[in-house]
Amino acid sequence: MSLSAEGRHSNSNNVDTLGEHSNHLNSLYPADFRIRGLALKELPHYIFFFTCHTFINKQTERALEESLKLVLVLRDLGDDVNMVGVLVICERGAERFVLEEIRDMGSFNGTGFREVLIGEVEDLEDFLTTLENKPYIHVSRVIPYEESFHFKPETLVEILKEKMKKYADRIGAGETFCIRMERRGLKGKLSSKEVEREIGGHLWNLLKDEGKKPKVDLEKPDKTVVIQTLGNLCLLGLVNTEFKQKHYLVRFK
Repeated sequence: MSLSAEGRHSNSNNVDTLGEHSNHLNSLYPADFRIRGLALKELPHYIFFFTCHTFINKQTERALEESLKLVLVLRDLGDDVNMVGVLVICERGAERFVLEEIRDMGSFNGTGFREVLIGEVEDLEDFLTTLENKPYIHVSRVIPYEESFHFKPETLVEILKEKMKKYADRIGAGETFCIRMERRGLKGKLSSKEVEREIGGHLWNLLKDEGKKPKVDLEKPDKTVVIQTLGNLCLLGLVNTEFKQKHYLVRFK
């Protein structure tokens, strides 16, 4: 999605929607959930961002869900173009610095999780190369993703299983694979290791059914299925080892 200034100005209904949603969001935050920044910028895109300093708990869970909804509202503004999704993991306390550094390189938003930004870029290769060629950056990792969806803890595994067929088709005969999941939020409700195990087993069976003789490699797989969750939002993608080795910022836990 493109957040062009022209498209943003041409739709007053979107402006009203953002204002109403922002006011609703502010009313949901408890007193101990301090918002450090809340702004719309036009440089050249309209970018909504917020950063906060608190641990996610039951009191802030609803506010976080509304925050993520607002991120998606912004992503739906403007004309459709081919964009690549990225999670940008910042150094400790550096969200604002990073937003300033990358504001002209795509559309980026806060997520409500410390040091984690979500964004879209037109050219992933160019974005990573530009970041990696800077003498110093406040970015520790970049995680590309291809699709996103909302889920409930009890439905995540089934949704992921349904989506694995197209990823199995992209893993060649003789290629190794692994699943890497990183959870943010939903502590006690979702286990990264359990999801990795279930999805890995399902993908293994899909590859076996295709006659590809599946093989898992947890150290240097040819293909990595990347699962990132931000509260009830899941980001999903497939990364080649060659691409990961070429760009040192592309790393998974």
